Amino acid sequence: MSKKIILERLKELLLEMESKEAEQLATELESCWVECWEKERDPTISQDLIYENRKILEQISIAIEVYQAGVINSKKLKEIKINLLKKES
Repeated sequence: MSKKIILERLKELLLEMESKEAEQLATELESCWVECWEKERDPTISQDLIYENRKILEQISIAIEVYQAGVINSKKLKEIKINLLKKES
């Protein structure tokens, strides 16, 4: 079972990350952070969900930075994404 993603831009990024160039991912990340900060101020959204999504975004950001630096390849980036989205039991 995967974790619940409520940030729309993060959903898009996760779907497209293996097909985008490293430079495009940086732009996508920026828009994800803007959405996250906006949602954090929305009292109608569960702060627990925001926190969980923010943690995923932080970890994806690090993975993408490492990918951009050429330390890991796209296959490893995909593995990291899959592991981040697995629900802990």
